Amino acid sequence: MQNEFSWSSSRARSFSTCKRKYYFQYYGHWGGWLSKSDDLTKKIYLLKKMTSIPQLIGSIIHFQIENILKELKKGSIVSRDKVLKESLNSFKRSWNESKEKKWKQSPKDFTNLFEHYYSVDQSREDLLKVKDKIETCISGFFDSDSYKFIKQVSNSDILSIEQLSSFDFENTKVYVNLDFALKHDGKIYIYDWKTGQKVQEDERQLSVYAMYANQRWDKNYDLIRIFDVYIYSNLPVKVKLNIKSIHDTKKYLRKSIKEMKSSLVDDEKNIASIDNFPMIENINICNRCQYKSLCYPENWKNLK
Repeated sequence: MQNEFSWSSSRARSFSTCKRKYYFQYYGHWGGWLSKSDDLTKKIYLLKKMTSIPQLIGSIIHFQIENILKELKKGSIVSRDKVLKESLNSFKRSWNESKEKKWKQSPKDFTNLFEHYYSVDQSREDLLKVKDKIETCISGFFDSDSYKFIKQVSNSDILSIEQLSSFDFENTKVYVNLDFALKHDGKIYIYDWKTGQKVQEDERQLSVYAMYANQRWDKNYDLIRIFDVYIYSNLPVKVKLNIKSIHDTKKYLRKSIKEMKSSLVDDEKNIASIDNFPMIENINICNRCQYKSLCYPENWKNLK
C-alpha cells in the first residue's frame, strides 16, 4: 500500500490550520498500524484515530441519517424514536470504550476520546448537553424540508448515500464524500448534513461536490442544486452555483494543491519531511489539537 497524494476539503482544512498537524495527519502516521513500526509512528497513528465529543456526535448523526435514507430507498420508514434511542446508545457505547481505553487493543476499532485522553473534565451538565444536541439534531433532520422533499421522490432517483468517491482535477485525485444526492425533474440535488455552525468553507466544499457531479453524472452546472443543511439549527442553506463560483473553486484548488506539493521533499513520490511543516504559533488552536502531546511533550498540560 502506497501513500499517494490526493486532495480533499478536510485535507485542505488541516493544511491551512497547522502545517505540523497536516504532516502528522497525512504522512507521519503512515504505517503506524504495523507491529514493526517504531513507537513514534505508532503514537501518531493512535492520535490520528482520536476523536472528540463534537466529532463523535457528528459521526453518530451522519451514520443514523445514512441508515434512514438507505432504508427509505428500500421502501421502509425508520421511526424517530428508534433513531434517537440508537444514537444515544451509540454515544454511550463509544464513551465506555474510550473510558475503558479499549483503543489500546486497536486504535482503528475502538473510540479514543480527546476529552478522556487529555483528562478534560466532563460534568453531568456537559453530558446532558450532548444528549440535548443529539436529540435536537435528530429532530432537526426529521422535521427538515429537505427530508420531506426526499421522501416524495422515487427510490430509483437516489444517486448516492454517504459514499466516498473521487474525480480527477488536472491530474490530481480529489476525494468527495457526498452525504446524499438525487435526481429530480432533470436536475441533481446534493445535500450535506451539518451538526455544527455555519463556516465559510462549507460553501466551497459544496462547489467541489458540484464539480464531481458535473463529471460523474455529466450534468451542466445550471442543473445542479447544492444545499448545506444545518440540522442542529434547522437551517437549510442553498448555495448559489454559477460560472464565477466554479471558476473561483478551481482557482482555489490549483492554489491549494500547489502549496501542499511545494512543501514536499519529492512531490512525484509524495515524500514529506517534518522539517518542512512548522508548528503553528497560536497556542489556543494547539490546546484543542489531538497531537499536542507530540508538539509539547513536557508542558502540553499548561496550554491554554
